Amino acid sequence: MIHMRRFVADYRYACKFSSRFLHNQCIRWRRASPGAKPAWAGVRPFSARWGRVLSRFLMRMATFTGVAMAGALGLALPPEGVTAQAADAQCTLDRWIVPVVMEGNQPLIPGEINGTPVKFLIDTGANDSFILQGAAKRLNLPKGRLKGYAYGVDGKSDINDTVIKTLTLNGSSASDVPMTIAGQGDNLGHPDVVGVLGERFFSHYDVELDFAHSRVVLYTPHNCGDADLMTWQGSYSVASFRPMTSFLPQVIVDLQINGTPIQALLDTGAYFSVLTLDAAQRLGMTPASPDARPVAPSGGVNGKAVSTWVGTFDSFTLGDETIRHPKMRFGLLRSGFDSFNARDATTVAGMQMLLGADFLRSHHVLIAHSQHKLYFSYVGGPVFQTDAPPPAAAAPIAPAAEHQSE
Repeated sequence: MIHMRRFVADYRYACKFSSRFLHNQCIRWRRASPGAKPAWAGVRPFSARWGRVLSRFLMRMATFTGVAMAGALGLALPPEGVTAQAADAQCTLDRWIVPVVMEGNQPLIPGEINGTPVKFLIDTGANDSFILQGAAKRLNLPKGRLKGYAYGVDGKSDINDTVIKTLTLNGSSASDVPMTIAGQGDNLGHPDVVGVLGERFFSHYDVELDFAHSRVVLYTPHNCGDADLMTWQGSYSVASFRPMTSFLPQVIVDLQINGTPIQALLDTGAYFSVLTLDAAQRLGMTPASPDARPVAPSGGVNGKAVSTWVGTFDSFTLGDETIRHPKMRFGLLRSGFDSFNARDATTVAGMQMLLGADFLRSHHVLIAHSQHKLYFSYVGGPVFQTDAPPPAAAAPIAPAAEHQSE
């Protein structure tokens, strides 16, 4: 999980962009800001209104990255046409299949940056796509002058911008791809995992996560409305997630642990599901609890260790799926955020759990952004891993006895 700000130091006070057009726009907005007492060196701060304008403009820049990513993934090619399992005849779906490599709990897309083999992590918990600082240096990517900061579960880091001359993903290539550089680490678990593809890109599609068959499927629905969008056979559950804002593209689901409402971020980039320490304490679980035990620390994009424990809870419920007496991780996750939008700030400040890749690996999932719904079917194995995950090429896992649907 990472939240980004594409601004210079404090975006309200400075204008310093690699793009001359952006720089000039910033200067114009700053001059148009209503009179205020000088902050330093005679520079006036942005008003909240002009700050919001700049924020929206910079977010549009992220769409250029998304367009380039789509080209690199081959999404400019004609899609396959499919129909949903129980939809009416008017509902059709354009489909693009993207193969992934599962390394442990990491869903990865192989590719190349300027001819060097790399992998990108599919990370719905990250707002934007980015490359790690250490990896960018190793790949000799030039840094632009756009500066800002990013927050991950393990703290704050600086961000910069760059342009990738040639980005290849899924066998297709795109040129001059703008990209953010963020995080203090060199890689994400493996030397060739250099960055992530974030939720702002995936939010333009309905996204099927079929990790059991090493693939992600992207859909564009037509004339579907609230029709059932299931594209696989068998029983399934449905849960709603909160409508996104343009500033904060995140899949936030409301679930229950021990019967208590919990706000969780659906995060394919989180190796394990984990509760915040505050949320666990409200549920009566602390590091000092008799049932709690320390486990290997969690980590984030900054390469810092986050203390983590495992405890047994009474129940976990999402939609009509319930797990009895699950063992789950909890840890010292950072959950703060700054935003112009009070709704964004409230959402992230209330985030109490990362629903991670262990949950998603044990389920077949459709993130229906078009409906703000999550379709999911249990496919076997432990839902919450408290030890190392199974090998990527392991045989199908027998269903866990503790799992049930109601």
